[in-house]
Formats: sequence, structure tokens, C-alpha cells
Amino acid sequence: MPTEPHPLAAPQVTRATLRIGDKFLMEAETRTTPLGLLAIGGLVAAILLSVPPIVRAKRARRLASVDPAFPADGVPSARLLIEDSSGAPENCG
Repeated sequence: MPTEPHPLAAPQVTRATLRIGDKFLMEAETRTTPLGLLAIGGLVAAILLSVPPIVRAKRARRLASVDPAFPADGVPSARLLIEDSSGAPENCG
């Protein structure tokens, strides 16, 4: 009696065909397991989660080079500016 593989280890096959006009034909076939799909999902999630800190660091570096008062780490300090009666800002903290 043949034993069947575990459901998470059973390979799944997907085929796709792309045809444009009469001359161009492209065929693709993939084989993967549910555990392989889980691993691919983890890699994609890691990539997507790593993009915002990279963009934030680049943006902070660019702002620091344009505005010397902007902190290099990209996190502005908490400062309270209050305008006096002449309209000039006054640093209060």
C-alpha cells in the first residue's frame, strides 16, 4: 500500500501560458509545497518591513543636509515655540 506524502510536503504544480499574436508564446511551470509558499511569504514580509526604515533614514539624511537645525537621526526634539506680541517665535523649551 503506497503511503501518501504529508499534506504540507506534497508538491503543487502551476502552469501558465502567455501568447501574444502568432509568433510569441511563453510557458511557465512552477512546483512548490505549502511550506515553500510559507517561506516565500516570510521573505516577502521581511523585505516589505525593511523598506520604511531605509526610506526614513534616507529622508532624514537629506533633510539634515538641507536644514542644519534638523537632527541627523531624523527624530526632531520636542521644542515649544511661542510667538510673542511682535510675531517673533520664542523658544520655550
